[in-house]
Amino acid sequence: MGHGPLEWNEILTARMPTPHEAETLQIARGIPLLRILRTTTSPDGTMLEINDTRMAADRFAVGYPLHRHPSARADRPEPRT
Repeated sequence: MGHGPLEWNEILTARMPTPHEAETLQIARGIPLLRILRTTTSPDGTMLEINDTRMAADRFAVGYPLHRHPSARADRPEPRT
């Protein structure tokens, strides 16, 4: 059982909400909507999950940790000029 190593992808967009979104989420006039669309796929490309999150831009902050790839070592020589 299980799907093996999973892959996640996220797309973050900002736009003005539709009238329905503004009413449902109680977003004041002139406030943008943030949308995060996250997909989860298995190694063979099978779509396992779609997560569609929408929020008022004035009430939320979105942050991500950034990880340095091992090839970006601090001990690498400085480039020659």
